[in-house]
Amino acid sequence: MSNSFKIILFSGWLVGCDLIDYHPYDGRLDSSLPKRINTAQIARIEAACQEKDTLRFLFISDTQRAYDEMEAFVSQANGRNDIDFVIHGGDYTEFGMTKEFEWTVERLNHLRVPYVGLIGNHDLLATAQKDVRYERHAQRYQSAWAKLIPRYSKLQFAGSIGMFSIGTGWDYYHGHWETDLLLGFVPKQGPRQAHATFTLKQNYYPWQVQLNDRLSFEPLSCGIYINTLFDSDFWGKQPDKYPDGYYWFSTRIRFHAFLGERITLKLRPEKSWHRSISFFYELSTCDLYLINAIGNSVLRPRDYLSLSFGLKLQFL
Repeated sequence: MSNSFKIILFSGWLVGCDLIDYHPYDGRLDSSLPKRINTAQIARIEAACQEKDTLRFLFISDTQRAYDEMEAFVSQANGRNDIDFVIHGGDYTEFGMTKEFEWTVERLNHLRVPYVGLIGNHDLLATAQKDVRYERHAQRYQSAWAKLIPRYSKLQFAGSIGMFSIGTGWDYYHGHWETDLLLGFVPKQGPRQAHATFTLKQNYYPWQVQLNDRLSFEPLSCGIYINTLFDSDFWGKQPDKYPDGYYWFSTRIRFHAFLGERITLKLRPEKSWHRSISFFYELSTCDLYLINAIGNSVLRPRDYLSLSFGLKLQFL
């Protein structure tokens, strides 16, 4: 026999024997093992139990790495005559490896009665990655869009952003931070026409005191906001008719800072479609007020501070 022929025979023997393993998670089951086990076994159960009004079965699960115990179970089950079938509750494997499935099925196949099985979390470690990746991607995608849904509405009176302002916003970082978008209204006064305003407001609440199971108090709120007027008579950049740098400030855009407090009442879900209602007040000032206050002792805080009140309705 030539050496080349011997090599071919040896190679064929290697390919056909159980020593060849491409990878622990290869996924190709031993060709000698039955496929679609549950479908075939359920048909056996239906045929054997068709005339029975009482069914008796054994239930096992979490048999990973317990092959000796599996053989003992099969031996005991085969020694009984009062069992119609066996249910395996899942976790045939510890690591989701193909051979673990094969080792378990080889032992279950020695049962005299039919058996059916469920899939456990360990069994999915290697076979559900595609679905898991998709689900994670879908969850991240949905979560990103869900964050854009406003979580509350606000109504504010005064505060140098309009007589009344109404809008919505988002809270995050365990409710410590809130971002508001507010549309305001400045009523007509004498020859001045009415104005609409827009405010971007950032709020911070460092801590919360729980007064009872429904009432809470936030002793400090603080933040900043930017307000603009929707009116062409006011400008963001000085008009060209003035010398460069003559007016260094904008008449349309104002920057504000505030301090305040808030109290919140949780609403009963069976009686309201809002989660809670909050009442707040704030003391604020704007950039131009502060510029006037600096170096002018005759101006008192009441001259450059603005008091505002508001309500917040939490619906998410």
